Amino acid sequence: MFCEVKGSFKSKRDLTLEAAYFAKDFLIPRVKKLEVYIFLVDMENDADVVEEDPREFYMRIKKSLDKEDLVTAVFHEFVHVKQAIRNDHGDIFAISNVPYYDKPSEKEAYKLQEIILAEYMKSINSSVSV
Repeated sequence: MFCEVKGSFKSKRDLTLEAAYFAKDFLIPRVKKLEVYIFLVDMENDADVVEEDPREFYMRIKKSLDKEDLVTAVFHEFVHVKQAIRNDHGDIFAISNVPYYDKPSEKEAYKLQEIILAEYMKSINSSVSV
C-alpha cells in the first residue's frame, strides 16, 4: 500500500499514517495494490472517504480530533475502503434514502472501528511494556 498524509502537525500525520497501516493490515492484509491519500483538514464532520479510481482513495479527517478520535476515524474510513475493494455492500458511496445509521455499510464500520481500536490499543500497550 502507498499512503500519504498531508496537513496538520508532523505528530498527527505520523499517528494517522500508523493508524492507516494498522487498519489496512487488520482489514485487508492481502491487498497489495492500494493508494490512500489522507488529508487532515478543517471540516464539519469527523471524516469521509471517496474512491477516486479502483484501489485509489481520498480520505479527509478533521484535524482538530484528539488522538483516540483521530485513529478511530481512520479505522472507520478504512472499513469503507475494505467494503469498496471487496464490494461488500454494493456501491457504498451511492446516495440512498436509507438513513445514515441504518446503512449496512455504516453498521459494519461502527462495529469494526471499535474492534480495530481495541486491537490497536493492545498492540501499543504491549510494545510499551518494560
